[in-house]
Amino acid sequence: MLDTGPLEDDIEAVVRTVCSRVWVSEIPDDVPTPQTPYIIIYFGGPIRSAADHHITSTRNDTMIGYCTVQVVSKTDKSARDVNNLVRNALVGHRPPDAGEMVSEGGLAYSRGNNDVTPTKYYRETGYSYRTNLQWS
Repeated sequence: MLDTGPLEDDIEAVVRTVCSRVWVSEIPDDVPTPQTPYIIIYFGGPIRSAADHHITSTRNDTMIGYCTVQVVSKTDKSARDVNNLVRNALVGHRPPDAGEMVSEGGLAYSRGNNDVTPTKYYRETGYSYRTNLQWS
């Protein structure tokens, strides 16, 4: 299935079990500055995997989906702790029409932003998963 909507909705719902303040891509304009911690999820792809091409049709090729979960908080420790809870909830989770989610190294980093007070601390972790596993 080439529709990523159910899969993304499922991942967002799992992240909401950790923190109720979750948005996809950006905080909407009509939301005042949210309390911390809060989470923003960025979805990417899916892209075609290196193997499993054209076995029956390009519509049935296995794809790799990915997302980055960004935790924003008042302290680095709080951001780390919430990020660890998210990681615990997502690693091994199987969204619809997908394999287990995997935490991807090299995509994650932490940083503090003190350009504008109060300082915000960010923790990010990337995840990937095989998708398009149900042939149409």
